[in-house]
Amino acid sequence: MLLRDFYKVENATFFAAISGAATGVTTHALTEDIEELIELIANQKEANFTASFALVSNAQMARLIIRTYNKGYYAGAGAVQIVGQGLTIWGVPVIAASWVTDDKVLIIDSGYIERVEVEGLNVQ
Repeated sequence: MLLRDFYKVENATFFAAISGAATGVTTHALTEDIEELIELIANQKEANFTASFALVSNAQMARLIIRTYNKGYYAGAGAVQIVGQGLTIWGVPVIAASWVTDDKVLIIDSGYIERVEVEGLNVQ
């Protein structure tokens, strides 16, 4: 449990640092979560970056899945797919994590960012 809590704090610190330094769009006219995420992925691609994956909170992921079904979307509509345990939009995996701030999304271009652990935690 100690290691789990350590990694959770490390990931939250990483998320806060990266999202604080992000320079993307922070406002938009759309109100539906799924539409906003599609728009943000388009903005990333328009800026000549790859949208490798998107980080969202668990609550946000639940809203995305619920709205997808409530809107009557079918598999592939708007390039939205719910496969197994995850959601893919426009080929971009959407990953839910408990340490992501709710109602925020961080779209990562893995060609420009990498988290490197140089020495593992040693608990004795």
